Amino acid sequence: MLKKVNYLRSLSCFLATILWSSPLGINSSLAINDNCQLSESEIQQQENLRQTSPQEYNILVQKYAEQLRFCRSRHWLQEQAIWLRLYSCDTRPGSIESILDRIVAKGYNTVYVEVFADGQVLLPPNNNPTLWDSVIKNPSAGNVDLLAEAIKQGHKRGLKVYAWLFSLNFGYAYSLKPYRQEVLARNG
Repeated sequence: MLKKVNYLRSLSCFLATILWSSPLGINSSLAINDNCQLSESEIQQQENLRQTSPQEYNILVQKYAEQLRFCRSRHWLQEQAIWLRLYSCDTRPGSIESILDRIVAKGYNTVYVEVFADGQVLLPPNNNPTLWDSVIKNPSAGNVDLLAEAIKQGHKRGLKVYAWLFSLNFGYAYSLKPYRQEVLARNG
């Protein structure tokens, strides 16, 4: 039985490689493994293009998005998700793109972006109407919306992007604010 399953898996990958030819506009040299993952050489090629040729990089991102969508639609595991926490350093140019490229390269097609953790929100510091501090600490990135950027870049790569949070995760920093201590349960 196991031999039959492995044979069918190999056959489906072979057929998928044949179908990824010019009619779909996808380079037939793009090959993925049984888990819809890119090879190391393709990952390196994409990273090199990201840094040197934005136009070619964008074309390759679209090809990989189509490739992932095609693979997941024919794979027994149709949705593979990962949780992602973004930090202040992710406001640097190309950071989110690089992270999401690695997520796609590993075969994930769904991302859950944490929007509230450790008493910090994923809102721009200059537009944060909440009581919690922003994740972004860099003053020059005061208007950067990491969630909006993650959604935009994720969709560009064919990812489903969801915002998620733990509902009572107010964080340690919130409990230290003297004017908020009376709203917290003690020994709860």
